[in-house]
Amino acid sequence: MKLTIDGPDEMICGYIELAQVGNKILKILHTVVTPVYRGGNIGRQLIEKAIEYAQMNNAKLLSSCSYATHLLLKEKNVNILAKASDLEHELKLNPATERTAFLEKLLNIQPGGYGEGDLIIPCTIPDLRQKEQLWGPFSKPLLEDLLKSRTHDLRMLALIAMTEMYKRSTKTPDVRKELFNIYTKQIEGVNNWDLVDISAPWIVGDYSFENNEAQEKIESYIISKDLWIRRIGIVSTLGQIRKGKTEMALKAVKESLDYPHHLIQKANGWMLREVGKNNKEMLITFLNKFREKIPSITFNYATEHLDKETKKLF
Repeated sequence: MKLTIDGPDEMICGYIELAQVGNKILKILHTVVTPVYRGGNIGRQLIEKAIEYAQMNNAKLLSSCSYATHLLLKEKNVNILAKASDLEHELKLNPATERTAFLEKLLNIQPGGYGEGDLIIPCTIPDLRQKEQLWGPFSKPLLEDLLKSRTHDLRMLALIAMTEMYKRSTKTPDVRKELFNIYTKQIEGVNNWDLVDISAPWIVGDYSFENNEAQEKIESYIISKDLWIRRIGIVSTLGQIRKGKTEMALKAVKESLDYPHHLIQKANGWMLREVGKNNKEMLITFLNKFREKIPSITFNYATEHLDKETKKLF
């Protein structure tokens, strides 16, 4: 739908285009001001019209228009913007309830489990990707709000959105820097293996090629005592391996060979396997050097793509 502002002689000064993207969510697609009327505060008036329309329909706003987002975040009417709780309400309208027991087991969401305290809706990853395309791009405040949520699906939604934004921002380094800063600031929300694996190789690992701060973060993460921070450090090196740089990955694995948790042992094996795809001899050298310290889980993952004869050597 389009909301317009008319000028003299019935000429349209500008319009704002809205789309309904949820039961109670409207998305601003475009804000267009006729060139002759630019500089006349028409854009602000259009935003006010959108706010009024949303309020009349008891709806919240999202925006894919950078101009509209900028104004909405500056105005007193930021309460009209959709928050994590609003997106959660939308996701709960069509939950994949048949997956509840499966996900609780997969993510170890039970008393005493590593996912204890998490809530799930639950949603599928394809559903969340579809919602990200429908609702995104997300503003910084919304991403931070999602990452603070106890609901696992909302944190996954945020990390899918951030990863996709990162991939699309090859020519906008400031966007990548902001995503990295949001990620490291809200790192406590990246607290399960699926959340780590979908995001760390890009937002930390790939970014480390462009920024020394990210490289330093990886250095500190791979020696952390915290399970999830250490896994972020290890898995983020995949972003470097993809670009042919393996030194940090091997260092991360070496630092964690005696870490007892199976999720770290699996991550170590995964990174070694990826190193081996680029350089088989480097993998074999590492396995030979540390064969007495490598747990069986790590070894099985690392040698998955090696031929039977090579495996027999160990």
